[in-house]
Amino acid sequence: MIVDDHEVVRFGLKNLLMRQPGWDVVAEAGSVADAIQQAEEHRPDVVV
Repeated sequence: MIVDDHEVVRFGLKNLLMRQPGWDVVAEAGSVADAIQQAEEHRPDVVV
């Protein structure tokens, strides 16, 4: 899961992480409140 308030940063991180074998981006959030909701829903192993 990627959390950042800048969409461009999230886009760049997502592209970088998706190129790594075995990594999937399951959610993105632009705020803390959204991040908490997304984390509860998707239960990610890693939050960046």
